[in-house]
Amino acid sequence: MSTSTSSTTTTPSAPSTTRTTTTSGPADGYPAAARAHTVEGGKAFVEYYYATLNEVFQRPRVGVIPGIAATSCVFCQRNEQSVKDLVAGGGKYSTPPLALKNLAPLQGAPKGQLYYQATSAQLGAWVVDGGGKKVHQDKVSSLEVSIAIVWANGSWKLYGADKA
Repeated sequence: MSTSTSSTTTTPSAPSTTRTTTTSGPADGYPAAARAHTVEGGKAFVEYYYATLNEVFQRPRVGVIPGIAATSCVFCQRNEQSVKDLVAGGGKYSTPPLALKNLAPLQGAPKGQLYYQATSAQLGAWVVDGGGKKVHQDKVSSLEVSIAIVWANGSWKLYGADKA
């Protein structure tokens, strides 16, 4: 995903730049593997969701997460709010803040949904301001999570993620 940039030149040597941080869909489109309506396709989608989180936390853009989330996903809404907070404060993560490990399918999901279990790790990444100054460091932590996805309108959407 790219950030839109427009330039206005006041003198030949002094361009001023305005950045837009709103995007309406997934970062770079779903990878081919995540488009399959299968358990493996769902797994690839969950990995893509987490990769997208890392991307929008490092290069904050509002509107990306809702494009890959069910409207009722509270976990997704919290992540989108975190991105909005980063944009409002002019900050970003300097390195990926999250890692997803040991992702495995679970049984018992209703038709049209899939469940997975994984370890979600917070990596102790720093939030930096626009000048690169360290502002806040996340705690290093790890949590077992249950993840639900739903097949809607021809693609996977994150439906929820909670402590297992």
